[in-house]
Amino acid sequence: MDNIDESDELGYFDSLVVKAYPHVQAYAFINIGLLVATIGAFIFLAHDFGEAARIANIVIAAVLAAAFVATLICTTFSGFIGVVVLDGEGASQKRWGKTIKWRWEDITDIACTTHCPWMLRGQVVYPKFRLRCSAHDKVLVFTWNKDVDKYFAELCTKEEINAKFKELLSACDYNYPGRFENNNVTKNEEAERNRAASIRIFRINSLSLACLAVVGLILLLATDIAEWILIVVLFAGIAINLAVNFIIWLVKRSKNK
Repeated sequence: MDNIDESDELGYFDSLVVKAYPHVQAYAFINIGLLVATIGAFIFLAHDFGEAARIANIVIAAVLAAAFVATLICTTFSGFIGVVVLDGEGASQKRWGKTIKWRWEDITDIACTTHCPWMLRGQVVYPKFRLRCSAHDKVLVFTWNKDVDKYFAELCTKEEINAKFKELLSACDYNYPGRFENNNVTKNEEAERNRAASIRIFRINSLSLACLAVVGLILLLATDIAEWILIVVLFAGIAINLAVNFIIWLVKRSKNK
């Protein structure tokens, strides 16, 4: 049975309350991306590309508009970006108007993805933690911030959860602001090696994609070259890049086994 109580929110009467959020960056990326795609589809409706293209464009615009509205409502009210309140009793979050609680004594596990993909190295990405409890099967996600880092061990009453929180933070190779000021992070050579390796991969991929863009621009300006050659070169370059990254991923995976 879900541990839900609309009238008694955690943190409401507690002197020490920490707030965190789950997926703010993903929320903005998904909804802005769908909005731009929807607007683009409606803009294309103003152009005449033939009857078949017009019908297909109408369908695409309608689907994108419906997807944008549904996604916006779902991600706004389902707890996808709902504030997470941490206090001395546990954690709570409102989902679809109901307050769900994760009490510290019921927490069975805390998890975090410790490796940052190379594709995200150019952005500020913070570690995300997931709490599971025995009271219900709902998972609570919250993103690291300085208050969480400072007060989590003080609020959480389970020592094994606190120990794993610190272990996960130390294993993270994310390059987020304040990472090295973090009192809960201890030296972890493997995390530093993983971070350096993914930064190198990010730089190599960025350079290769930039070179591919330059080649495409040169071919585009060369009017005596057929368009199909440009398309083949661009897709072949992207395919090679993806294949190389897939091989690198397989090699790293085999080494970690």
